[in-house]
Amino acid sequence: MDLHRRKLVLGIVLVVFFFITLGIGSFFRFQSSPRTSSTTPSQSPSPTVVASLQLESGKEILEVGNTTDVGVVGKSDKSITGYDAVIIYDPSQVEFVDASSSSNSFDFYKEQKDGRLILTGIQKLSIATPTLLHDQVVAHVRFKIKKVGTSFLSLEYIPGSKKDSNLIDTQSHDVLTSVKGTQIQAGNLLKLQEKEPIVQDNVEYELQSIILPDLQCRDCITSVTLFAKKGTETIQLDFKTGGIAGIMEVEKEAFSHRIMLKDIQTNLAEFIISPL
Repeated sequence: MDLHRRKLVLGIVLVVFFFITLGIGSFFRFQSSPRTSSTTPSQSPSPTVVASLQLESGKEILEVGNTTDVGVVGKSDKSITGYDAVIIYDPSQVEFVDASSSSNSFDFYKEQKDGRLILTGIQKLSIATPTLLHDQVVAHVRFKIKKVGTSFLSLEYIPGSKKDSNLIDTQSHDVLTSVKGTQIQAGNLLKLQEKEPIVQDNVEYELQSIILPDLQCRDCITSVTLFAKKGTETIQLDFKTGGIAGIMEVEKEAFSHRIMLKDIQTNLAEFIISPL
């Protein structure tokens, strides 16, 4: 009986010793192994791509019947292999005349219908390197002025759409992030001789004086004074051009109209007048 009990005790001691040895070995293996974080390492966000298309036009008032050019300007910090510029305009205000490419890197296509003009550029097969656009004019569009007033030209852009304006990178991704339109101001031509007032749009305009500089002067400034009268109120408008500093005070406002001095002769001045 004592022999049996000693064997049982010895067996228990051996089992306990085995588990203690196993535990100590696991502890040292854990201590010697490299530690790893339980959280996923943070990743730097992808850099934001700057890619834009915008329309640029002159700021001067245009006479009805004249034509004007509008530039399509592209900007992107990623290489571009193609673009679509979808221009929306009012055909009752301006008439599309023509469009042409301003870049030798792209084959150029145009499609126009009902106030919607689509300009497409596709990288030429002969061009090995994709194009980086640094405020580059990629196309020019010519419009004819049909009506007095302000014509708004916009670029159609709907994020996620495949039928609007876009800039395509080398991975065939549309990277365009912003667009900007422009406007064209059109007015009527008004020719005035001194002291001979003319009424237009319920405003009376009278050319008061034209002061031309002497041909021998060194700092030659031409001055034109115009009176705009509506009811009992009169506004004096003073225009100046020329001089060493290149003064160009040729646009004024009166009675909700913009008045631009277009041409000057000895006793006659031409203005283009447009409603604001």
